[in-house]
Amino acid sequence: MHQSFKVETNSSPQRLFEVLSDLSLYPEWLDLVDTADPVESSKDQPAWNVTLRAKLGPFARSKKLRMARTVAESPSKVRFERFEIDGREHSAWTMDALVEAGETPESSSATVTLAYGGELWSKALEAVLIAQVDDAAPKLKALAEKRP
Repeated sequence: MHQSFKVETNSSPQRLFEVLSDLSLYPEWLDLVDTADPVESSKDQPAWNVTLRAKLGPFARSKKLRMARTVAESPSKVRFERFEIDGREHSAWTMDALVEAGETPESSSATVTLAYGGELWSKALEAVLIAQVDDAAPKLKALAEKRP
């Protein structure tokens, strides 16, 4: 499963990058992410315990996983990947964001790509994810444009 969206903001590329590079903020703009709590990790590769929640009608499914920020090239590129430390094999989850400067110093855009490499969630999650992506772009825009 692979889903992308683009958002244009009236915020600097640096501000948009800051929002996208902090997984703790994802529950504010991406409904799929129910919680994202920082955990002890290396300084070069911060990590979060994440609970993903997909709801389709009366049915809900949740999944807990550990995500690490594996790429952080300010202010243009950030990547999160599933990074479990239990020694077992797990389906891949990734989130990539590419930030570009806009026409003014206070404008920017980002292309966000979410991907899941497993089978269990794929059919139900894909329908939910498509719906949530429609809601994510305006929420991300509002958060990036809110001054810290």
